[in-house]
Amino acid sequence: MINLGIIDIDTSHPGSFIPILRSFKDIEVTTVYDYGDIWDDKYVKHFASENKIPNVVKSIDEMLEKIDAVLIQGANWDRHLDRAIPFIEHDIPVLIDKPIVGSIEDVKKMKKIIDESSSVIFGGSSLLYSDDAVEFSNLITEEFSIIHAFGMGDVFNYGIHTVAIAQTILGSGAKTITYLKDEDHPSFRIEFFDERRLYLHLGMKTNYWSLLAQSQKEQYSLTVDTSNVYEAFLRKFVNILKDEEKYDKSYISLPLEASSILLGAKVAMEEQKTVEIDNLPDSVNFDGLEFMKEYRELRLKQWENR
Repeated sequence: MINLGIIDIDTSHPGSFIPILRSFKDIEVTTVYDYGDIWDDKYVKHFASENKIPNVVKSIDEMLEKIDAVLIQGANWDRHLDRAIPFIEHDIPVLIDKPIVGSIEDVKKMKKIIDESSSVIFGGSSLLYSDDAVEFSNLITEEFSIIHAFGMGDVFNYGIHTVAIAQTILGSGAKTITYLKDEDHPSFRIEFFDERRLYLHLGMKTNYWSLLAQSQKEQYSLTVDTSNVYEAFLRKFVNILKDEEKYDKSYISLPLEASSILLGAKVAMEEQKTVEIDNLPDSVNFDGLEFMKEYRELRLKQWENR
């Protein structure tokens, strides 16, 4: 049996992930440790009871004794790295929920950890493993040099999903990003080192994500089915834990590049210029604490009005 722990139950993801994880053979969620960014102890105990999690612990050290792998799921992405490092140092596999990190400083720290560690570090947007997006990407040859990705929501927390579906086709190698000044929604042109091009359309007034791939002769499109996207994402992680699939560092470097792309988008939009993604200053960031405070108000209101 592989025993899993959860760090932070801020979002809806932990409650959605748990039944899926338990549907896999020899997987159990046994332990939760919440830092209290959103919920009080009473709610954490309620969550554990409702989800049949036997252990509510009060420290990382206590959790380390009880688990084989951990999911980092806090709403404040600026705390993801600090809360993951103790497990990485103990060679315990880690899944970090999206967005992995929210600053260039943390991107660089994570790259150093990836280079120096042999631990399993997984995570990011579940849409990177969407079954139909992956199947669609297999149809797209290098002749399709122009990709459009469309998605709803804000530039970062939801935009990370839009970048992820594009990465199913393009992989890594984003070079520069340019803001296109679209009046209806933020749009960007991203040039890749292999000369392919991604047009990223964020903040769409839709409730779905989609892809469009263009060549000189034809184009293909896909509306992404998100109905079972968590399952594909978690299945990948579980297969790695069970040694049924070999771990590859691209499983974390791709989500990390997604963060870098959107940090570049922030600068390109603010400064109205083309930005080199690999040369962004450490100070560039999306404020995870501010996002968490806004998200806390939303979650507490939802809980009060249940």
